[in-house]
Order: sequence, then C-alpha cells, then structure tokens
Amino acid sequence: MIITGIVKFYNESNNGNLERCLKQMSIYCNHIICCNDSSTDNSLEIAYKYTNDIINRPNDFKSELQHKQDLLDYLYKFYPKTDIIIHLDPDECLDNISNIGALCDEVLIKNYGGIRAHLLNLWLSEDYYRVDNAFNYLWKTFLWRNTGELRYPSEKKLHQPMHPPNIKNIATVNPRSLQIIHYGFSTPELIARKYKTYKSLGQTGWELSRLIPTHKTELFPLYPGSGGRPINRINKKEWKEVLKKCQLQ
Repeated sequence: MIITGIVKFYNESNNGNLERCLKQMSIYCNHIICCNDSSTDNSLEIAYKYTNDIINRPNDFKSELQHKQDLLDYLYKFYPKTDIIIHLDPDECLDNISNIGALCDEVLIKNYGGIRAHLLNLWLSEDYYRVDNAFNYLWKTFLWRNTGELRYPSEKKLHQPMHPPNIKNIATVNPRSLQIIHYGFSTPELIARKYKTYKSLGQTGWELSRLIPTHKTELFPLYPGSGGRPINRINKKEWKEVLKKCQLQ
C-alpha cells in the first residue's frame, strides 16, 4: 500500500505547527507533497527536512482550492500508484496514528471513497478544546482513496469544501479510535490572524464574532485528568494589542 500526504502551508514555522504536522505525517506516509504559499518565514526550510516534493504558489487565500488541486495534479503526475491520500492542514495532527493502517485497509477492502474524523478545535492553549458556538460540530474527510479523478471546484470564495466534492461513500471513524487535533486557535496570535483574514475576505456576523476571545467560552480538556485550569478568554485590552501586532494569514 502506498500512502501519500498532501499539505498546503503559509508561515507556519514559528508556532511549531508545520514541524509537528510533517514529522507525524512522515511516520505513516511513503511520500509527502507540499504547497508553499510564498511563506516569508522559514517554513520552506522546515518542509525540505521531510520532502523534496514542494510546489510554490503565490499567497492568495481565495485560491486555496486551486493550490490543493495543484497538489493532486502533482500526485497524479509523479505518484500515480498512490493508494491512499491523507490531507491535513499544517496546524492539524492526528491524536492516534496507530489506527491509520487499519483505516486504509478498510477504505480499500470496502471500497469507501474516504474516511472522516472528528475535529477538535483547541482554544487558547494546547490542553483544552472548545465546544460552544458550533466549534465542536466539525468533521473532516482527511483520508481519501485515490481514484485519479479527484477534483476541487474552481470558484474562489471563503470557506471552501475541505475535500474534493466527488469523493463518495464516506465512512466515519469512531472518535475513540482517532480524531484530528486543530491547533489553529491555540494562541491569541493564531486566533487574531484568522480573525483578520476572515474579516478582510468579507466574513461578518456570528461566524466572525465567535472568534473574538474576549467572550467566555465552554472548554473540555483534551486529556481528562491532566489538571490545570482552562483559559477561556482574554481581556479586551490584550485582544486589541494582539490584533495590532498580528499579520494576515
């Protein structure tokens, strides 16, 4: 069985996200293909530690799906014998990689198009995840059977589908077996970066305001029994300072 991982990134080195993602992916993937969206930090240097299969594209958030399609096209050209594709964002990792092999076997034996897993959104720390305001409702189809014909839509807009829409017959993995941990909201700086990016692209209302970390939130421990009190918000002065310093994603 050949497993190929695909990752698209932009400036994910200082927060440790890219290193974490690629290091874990290198354990279970035969190949890793990256798309560098013109990072200005040393993300590209980190990526080269794990793969030489890197394509470079301009940083354009609304071209996200085209860049993901470029990753698939690269895979079709250079690694067409890939059986399973695993797609993760650079700020994601799996909480249990020991079940990856069994999930891949299941996809191929039962002819599934993919596997979806529950997404845990960490909030203001790496120890607690957020469950209010629909933060705990997201499932991501991260593991795909390679048909050679997977395609993303071509339109540019905010909040695009996370997997190619022509993946059919998707199975769900039990959260007790495997979940995806999302680090994208684990610090005030990361939250501010996403907030400013989404706002610049026209997002408004509840979907934008729920990202403001001055509101009290409901959190669950990532590892029950580990101790420590959750940080569920920061004050307004801190938020203004973080916003002032942060750069767009």
